[in-house]
Amino acid sequence: MKRIKIKFLILALVLITTLPVFSQVKKNSLKLPVIPGYELLKCDFHMHTVFSDGMVWPTTRVLEAYQEGLDAIALTEHIEYQPKSEDFSSKDHMRSFQIAEKTAADCGIILIKATEITRKMAPGHFNALFIKDANIFETFVNKTNTRDGSNIVETLGEAKKQGAFVFWNHPWFQHPENRSEWQPIHEELYQKGLISGIEVVNGERYDSLVYKWCLDKNLTIMSNSDIHTPMVQYPGQYRAMTLVLAKERSEKGIQEALVDHRTIACMDGQLFGKSEWVKPLVENSLIVKSRQINDKSASLEIENISGIAYQLVVLDSPGIKLRLNSHLNIFTIDAFSQNAITVSSSKFVKGEEYSVKLNVLNVQVAAGKPLEYVIKFRL
Repeated sequence: MKRIKIKFLILALVLITTLPVFSQVKKNSLKLPVIPGYELLKCDFHMHTVFSDGMVWPTTRVLEAYQEGLDAIALTEHIEYQPKSEDFSSKDHMRSFQIAEKTAADCGIILIKATEITRKMAPGHFNALFIKDANIFETFVNKTNTRDGSNIVETLGEAKKQGAFVFWNHPWFQHPENRSEWQPIHEELYQKGLISGIEVVNGERYDSLVYKWCLDKNLTIMSNSDIHTPMVQYPGQYRAMTLVLAKERSEKGIQEALVDHRTIACMDGQLFGKSEWVKPLVENSLIVKSRQINDKSASLEIENISGIAYQLVVLDSPGIKLRLNSHLNIFTIDAFSQNAITVSSSKFVKGEEYSVKLNVLNVQVAAGKPLEYVIKFRL
């Protein structure tokens, strides 16, 4: 009985000490629909703290993620670049993870062990997720030239040895023309299986060429904030994030999904991903109800239950005509709102199925190619 009382007192003390912090955090979470068979997880796999070149404490990154309702994050501190290192007694490259670990657990956020391997372009910067020990990577750093990338194969080989998932960060960064270029060293890394994904989105920048690389080479599509400063988002605004379709909400589930390329890049209300993953997201976001007006016209009421607005353009649908307020055949269904369109036909037959084809302009299944969405209805 005493043990039970002691455990209860400990739990009460934990709640008393943590609740005041959480109560100060105003949630601004991107609401997404349930996709049958998967856990749709909001993740940011690229961010920095004062333990490399960021401006905030590791627990602050966790609380920012908690505010936005993220499921998983990775603190990817540079091994080679730590301008504030003289301010800390610890030289442990896992220190930011250690500091953030408890707060992440209290917030229900999956914190992934990670690091950023920073080399001059080419080859560039790479994030390694699910590592065991970041300190080992320091042995691969050229102390006289920390950006020397001549041993990048060996460095990423160590990451692979640790069971890491490695992706290439912001491929345009440090390029003399500020553009992405697939160079011989990247082909070598790709052929040797040392990179498994690329950032299609980094912060506020999307690169259509990188998106094409991911699809052509079957590399995992990544989208991250790469935040260094304090994260400030207004209601309805969200950071760049990777949406992961995991079979379970766990670190293991996330890793398996990344390896299997089940991701969607999300940035500023735009989605980039393979049709097999973005289509169920859209289909489960939009709920369609049909109502017959007369034998030649009907109303389709479309409700958006997600936090993403969808921009739709009407395509030719055999036997069906749509009447919209806009002559451009384009309409938007805002987040958490409803919209109605009127459809007409020479004659609607009760019980028969009809379909209307649309393109979702802000959901791209390939560079410049919007998702085709079909509304099916019966009267």
